[in-house]
Amino acid sequence: MFNNILSTQFWLMEINYLKQFLENIQSHNMMSEAIKIEASEYNKKISVPKSYRVEDNIAVVDVKGPLLKRVPWVISLLFGIQSMESIGKAFNAAIEDSDIDGIFLDIDSPGSEVDGVQTLSNIIYDGRGKKPILSYIDGSAASGAFWVASSANQIILADETSRVGSVGIIGTHMELSEAAKKAGVGIHVFSAGKFKAIGNRFEKLSEKDIEYINNQFSYLHQIFISGVEKNLGRKLSQEAREARIYIGKQGVDVGLANSIMTRDQAMAKLKSMTNRSSYTSQYKSKATTENKGSNMSYRDYTLKEILMEIQATDDLDELQSLEQSLLQECQQRKSSAKNWYETQQAQSLKESVIKLVAQQRRMILAQPKVEKRQKELDLGRSVARGLMPGRCN
Repeated sequence: MFNNILSTQFWLMEINYLKQFLENIQSHNMMSEAIKIEASEYNKKISVPKSYRVEDNIAVVDVKGPLLKRVPWVISLLFGIQSMESIGKAFNAAIEDSDIDGIFLDIDSPGSEVDGVQTLSNIIYDGRGKKPILSYIDGSAASGAFWVASSANQIILADETSRVGSVGIIGTHMELSEAAKKAGVGIHVFSAGKFKAIGNRFEKLSEKDIEYINNQFSYLHQIFISGVEKNLGRKLSQEAREARIYIGKQGVDVGLANSIMTRDQAMAKLKSMTNRSSYTSQYKSKATTENKGSNMSYRDYTLKEILMEIQATDDLDELQSLEQSLLQECQQRKSSAKNWYETQQAQSLKESVIKLVAQQRRMILAQPKVEKRQKELDLGRSVARGLMPGRCN
């Protein structure tokens, strides 16, 4: 396993941590037999850890340390390396658990290898519509770890020193041809295919080789950027695309995080998000009786809840009144926005409200035509049955 880690070419990890990480792996690789013995002893004493913790119906899924695609759990315990496949399985288990109301991603990671991180991000992103998800960054969510963090509904920083960003790709290449030559060792690399041997340790890289490898890095970088932008629902600034690290409020100001909160505050926020479905259903019945026609407050409503409210309105006058109230709420959110990110959210919500109301208005106007057409079809069928009873059953 350690040889596989050392041979990995593409990393989504902070450079200083990557250097230390690879050095540690290399030293552990030299002690592979001792590691096997130690892992065997761990296996005798420790059962496989639970995939997630539960706090008041909230699943807490750890995303800690360097992230690799797959890691034996014993190695994870020994060296603090976490498996992205295991994180994905824990997340899916929490999604399927009927006793779990929301998912709290507890993150402190310098990044990951490239392989596996897009899959994990997509797993978390796809869970948004099923249960609310919050990424809590207590330390750092850099590079690949930020890709994972951005998949949640909310990104919360623990304090002013928490770090996010580093949206970039890095890799290392160790070339040993001169060292082998000095040691009197001759090495020849055999290959078939023009690019098959590029990047091997025993031959110098040509300019074309470097260009080829750089193109791969650029391609992966664009995939990384696109994945984060999909998760955030907006374009990254040019500065954020340059793999910059943002600390505390800097991350909030550039839109890489929603806010800064203590762990208790973040957990309370997630719990409030889990209650919205029941709150919406209670509000709907109340709105149709006591508050019909009044100026309702939509301060805590999500876009999903606003959509449900619009779809439940089948009267044009009521729809117009609802639109005015929702647009007023959008303006209030924009006026009270504390940063660029919240301003963009308010603007995006306003545009969505306008589109959804227009769509619902078209459906209401089309309803009489649909009913009339249905009556005509029913009448046609009745006449046809009278004329040809044997053929129109």
